[in-house]
Amino acid sequence: MPAIAKTSDISVVRAAQRIVERRGVDELSMQAVASAVKVTAPALYKRFAGRDDLLRAVQRRGFAELAAALRSVAGHKDPAALLAAFASAYRAFAKERRSLYEAMFRDAGALGEEDLAARRAAAAPLLEALAGVVPAGEALKAARTLTAFAHGFAEMERAEAFRLGASVDEAFFYGVTTLVHAIIEGK
Repeated sequence: MPAIAKTSDISVVRAAQRIVERRGVDELSMQAVASAVKVTAPALYKRFAGRDDLLRAVQRRGFAELAAALRSVAGHKDPAALLAAFASAYRAFAKERRSLYEAMFRDAGALGEEDLAARRAAAAPLLEALAGVVPAGEALKAARTLTAFAHGFAEMERAEAFRLGASVDEAFFYGVTTLVHAIIEGK
């Protein structure tokens, strides 16, 4: 008769995410997670192939949480306000969930279909919003442009690279406004 599981996959992933969020992605180890869920490290290997597999599970969970954050602002009717809200929600997620956000973009080996599906789901709210704003076939390009700006800005903030004075928030909104108008006007 098989042994009764002492923990679930989701509790293991939640424990791994807590480690990442509290101590950083470099502190994620099978032993640390095993200790957190009160099992032995070898027991985790029955569920996850190794640290990279566990990190990919944390990444999928992070992308699901990012998707929820983006969906939470999807109520704007004005396209410019909606796109600006998406960029702001993305930036806020990156700032508030700094360690998780960093982990989401760490290389954890080859991405499987489940990993790609999580990333697609995170992009879906923005792509859906853009579908009604830009010409057919342009939504992915526009989404990549806006996301690249928000991601790059968030990474520069994380690195404390904005040291020339003035308001960083004003710079962000200037950039978003400029991009959003260019996307909507097709320029």
